[in-house]
Amino acid sequence: PIPPTKGSMLASVSKAELIGRQSALAKLNELLQERGCVISICAPEGYGKTRLVASLLDDDDDLHSFVSLSGAGDLQDVLRRVGLALDIDASAQILGDFSELIGEVMGARGRVLLFLDDASPMPGLVETLSRWRRLAPELRVLITGRAPLKAEGEIRLRLGPLRFPSKSSR
Repeated sequence: PIPPTKGSMLASVSKAELIGRQSALAKLNELLQERGCVISICAPEGYGKTRLVASLLDDDDDLHSFVSLSGAGDLQDVLRRVGLALDIDASAQILGDFSELIGEVMGARGRVLLFLDDASPMPGLVETLSRWRRLAPELRVLITGRAPLKAEGEIRLRLGPLRFPSKSSR
């Protein structure tokens, strides 16, 4: 199997102090203790979904892979991006079921956190996540997007707008 990699491609996300999302961060940390979980963080664009996860991954000791799904056109595009994030040689796609190979690689790595950023519902994605969860029982999937994917057992965490402190509390 391919050796585990630690890290993500979140370098472009601000490392400034996270303000106003401490309770959401605590809830997310709690939810991620479950093995095999799928968690969707849902909110409109600009609400800080990616920034919230980036602050979590700063302190995460587990292996994690960041996959931007922004502009992903179809399931094959998603598989290609996840394969790249996991350092799976793209030529492996022609050898057979690439989705299965991805699941087996994650299963071999153990406790992996797969972060799918800016995900949108698309044909085959929910079934692929289910398959990966069967092949990799320790896998945890964290998804950000505007709407949940409606995967089996998906836990939804909705972010609301940040509130400004009232004048009396300043």
